[in-house]
Order: sequence, then structure tokens, then C-alpha cells
Amino acid sequence: MSDRYFKRGYNLVEYVITKYRDLTVMAIVSDGRVEDLIADEGKKKLNVGDIVIAKVTDITANISSAFLELGESKAYMTLSGDDRVRPGDELPVQILKEACGNKEMTVTKKLSIPGKYAVVSLASDGTPRLHISRKLTDTSVRTRLQDEISPMLDQYDITLRTNAADGAKEDISAEIHEISGVLSDILERAATRTVFSRLYESTCLFTAAIRDSRYAGDKVIVTDQPDIMQDMSEAFPDIKIRLYQDDSLPLSVVYKIGYNIESIRDRRVWLKSGAYLIIDGTEAMTVIDVNSGKTDIKGSREDTFFAINKEAAKEIARQLRIRNISGMILVDFINMKKHDHYEALRICIEKETACDLSGTIFVDFTKLGIAELTRKKTRCPIHELL
Repeated sequence: MSDRYFKRGYNLVEYVITKYRDLTVMAIVSDGRVEDLIADEGKKKLNVGDIVIAKVTDITANISSAFLELGESKAYMTLSGDDRVRPGDELPVQILKEACGNKEMTVTKKLSIPGKYAVVSLASDGTPRLHISRKLTDTSVRTRLQDEISPMLDQYDITLRTNAADGAKEDISAEIHEISGVLSDILERAATRTVFSRLYESTCLFTAAIRDSRYAGDKVIVTDQPDIMQDMSEAFPDIKIRLYQDDSLPLSVVYKIGYNIESIRDRRVWLKSGAYLIIDGTEAMTVIDVNSGKTDIKGSREDTFFAINKEAAKEIARQLRIRNISGMILVDFINMKKHDHYEALRICIEKETACDLSGTIFVDFTKLGIAELTRKKTRCPIHELL
């Protein structure tokens, strides 16, 4: 059977990795729909999560910041009141955000190594603490994890991720022990390595995204790149991996990856109901306007507007992911009169953004009914990479 007729099922999450123009792209496809896009230029020498010995070039006291060199790259670092950093100092730092546009990359002195269940990091004030993901809201789960993992606190902070809720104590403990050893080794090597040396290379974007994925369903990795298939086979021995080999129809076409990437440039996004979104980005924020458009209003206008707003909320959450929109986001939904509808819309937004690896946070509705959201920025939007 031709690859183009590969059976696609529901309750299925496919991680599709292929080339598109000058990028290697992974689309996360849930039940046949592209829900996220992650792109890798393949040209950068340094990536988010890498740990490098940097050289401090300047200190700006009035904004509590330091500027650093990392070989061919330059970086910016926020300083706390306790930091004793001077020009000329050489110190290990970790990359938090990529350089994007005219903004230099952002780095931090608080080194951390992520795993499936936990993140192990340097203690901010020398006192190790246990943190548990805010997304774990079940009190009994939080108490159990607190009791099980607190005795492991030694010299590093431990942050338990959402996956820890389903992990066995032995597995979580083994991972924390392993990561702590990696961090200790990095600090030991930092004392003897020369400036600009890379002490730690982060997990590749695609591997990290699959490892941290919050989509429910059976998982399959599909790629037309043999070298990537080999890497994924080693990283995920328990996930089915398939090499696509139908030369007559590109993988990017089968899964509409090219279509979705090119649609990122469109300011207007149509919804199935006939309503549409207008997405405008500015230097300070992204503004999204919800319009009823061609919607056929039958019955109650209030109920119709509520239905449009819920449909829009789902698509907005998706657009934030595939466009990699970050920072402050304001959404002007269609005005509604019922408080219950706004509360239901808030729940809908939080549910639809729960799977976002970049951490979309719903802040509140303003008095004018405009939704305020924020989204963490670590990578450049695909349209800038193109």
C-alpha cells in the first residue's frame, strides 16, 4: 500500500518531522489536525538550554543587567541584588531565549537540567527547595510528591513536572539522581575549561517537545529523514517510529505542513462558523479581534456570540502555538451580556492552552471584556526564520 494511504486514526498524536524550504520542521498532529509547529534552522551553534562559559563585557547598574560574549554570539543577563559580577568575569551561563530580530539572546546563571519528571537546578540562595508544577492541582498528589521527594533535597533545587504525577517514586528518584550528577559534572568542568567552551548541549527541540508533550492519545513519530529516524529510535524506544518513503507525494503535503506554515503569514483566519479572527502583531503585544463575519445568526444572539467565542478560543490557542506568538496577548471577543458565558469562556481558554509547552497563561478579562493572556518566549516565530 502506498504511504499516502497510511491509516490515520482518531485518538492519535503524530509527530511529523520533515524538511520545508531551509528548515527542519516538526508538526504535532492530533486527530489529523496540525496543532503545533516547531522549526529548527540547523545553522545555530548555540541553542536554548545549552550551557557555555561566557565573558562579561559590561554591567548596566541602572537596569540591573550584564552583557556578555559567547564566542560569536552576544547575550543579555538580568542581575539580582546579590549578584557580584564584574566586566572581565568568566562564568557558566545557560541560554534561556534565542536571539530574535534586534534582540540578543538571554542567558541566566541559574543552571538547570530538565528530565521527564523533574528539573534539577542551582539553588538561588544556596538553600535547596522543592517546587511542584502549578498544573498539578490535586492536593493529594502534591502531598504525596512532597513527602516522597523532599528527602532527596541535597544541594540543588528540584522542580517536579506534571509527568511526575504518573511516575513511580523509584523512577523519579533515579532521574533526579542522574540529572544531579550531570549538573555536578558541569560545575566541576566549568572550573577548568576555557572561555566560550560549551559545557552542556541541550536536548534537540524535537526530542524535548515529544518528551514533554501533553497531548493525549497513541503516539507515532513519522519522518522522511533516515538520520532523524535513527535519532528518534534511540531517544524513544517505546514509541512507534515510521519512515515515510513515498517520493510521489511529499510528507509536508500529506500532513498539510506547508499549507499551515504559509498560512502563518495571513492576518485573517476563518472559522468554520463563518466568523473570523484578525491577528495583528506589534512591538509591545499581539492583538486578536474576533468578528462574527458570515455567521448565520439563528435564535438568540447571545447564544450565537457565545458559540462563536468558544470556537474562536480553540482556534486562538492553536494559532498561538503554530505561529509561536509570545509576550502579551489581548483578545477582543464578541461582547456578551451573561457573566456565566464569560466564566465558561475562561474555562475553555484554559483548557485549550493546557497542552502548550510554552506556557500560555490566561490572566483575566478586563472591564471591557478583553481577554489578557501571556505566553513565554524561547524561540523565534517561524515567519521570522523564513
